[in-house]
Amino acid sequence: MKMNFILPIFLLLPLWVLAQKDSLSGNGTALKLYKKFDVEASYPGGQKAWQKYIELSPILTKARIEAERQNIGAGEYTVLIRYMVTKNGDLDKVTTLTKHGFGLEAAAIKFMLSSGKWIPAEVNNEKVDAYRMQPILFSVD
Repeated sequence: MKMNFILPIFLLLPLWVLAQKDSLSGNGTALKLYKKFDVEASYPGGQKAWQKYIELSPILTKARIEAERQNIGAGEYTVLIRYMVTKNGDLDKVTTLTKHGFGLEAAAIKFMLSSGKWIPAEVNNEKVDAYRMQPILFSVD
């Protein structure tokens, strides 16, 4: 059984942008939600660099081999990852919204966390935290 993975057009789906500001009352931190932002959070080097990173990932390759070894079955398995690119460019709150098992979700989280610093989103020339979603399609013959 041959297993391939495909990243559909390298979709980076913005969910929303969170910006942390001190509240006027001084009681902690208030969150501002933005539906639009001036600069999207992105991987350094753009889509081509992101595609290359995905294609060369030993983490995803090992996950495909292990899932095949566990007889995952023929079909397509999309792992949907939700994560935050912080205003410092770190990834945080990385989680999956799917539960296929066979190590696919665990590998997807490990893969994202190994991607290094990102370019944060901006609103009004201010760096802000931005939630993103990334689907990864595993195709098994």
